[in-house]
Amino acid sequence: MFVIDLIPVILVALTFLGCLAWLLSPPKEISPYAGYRTKRSMSSKRNWIVANRFASRIFFPFIAAATAYTLWKYFRNEEDDPAIVLMLIIGGFATTYFLTERKLKRL
Repeated sequence: MFVIDLIPVILVALTFLGCLAWLLSPPKEISPYAGYRTKRSMSSKRNWIVANRFASRIFFPFIAAATAYTLWKYFRNEEDDPAIVLMLIIGGFATTYFLTERKLKRL
């Protein structure tokens, strides 16, 4: 039972670490595998760098909130609501997409 309860904590923590790495060191070369990848962001190296720096700053607080919520519920021995974590992540994706694309349009 303990290991099963730990799985969401591990998954959210790994996602947090990945986003932290993205925030501290966004990809500098256009990559089909990592980073903020849309047609507009991959159209030039300048767009790529701007998009990844900007998107990482927008998305990180959503993942930090999901991580904090998951850890808070885990250490209080309360059952967490996966819908809240899912809403934070989906909200983070949507907000990041719309704000980053709007910024790229203005370049």
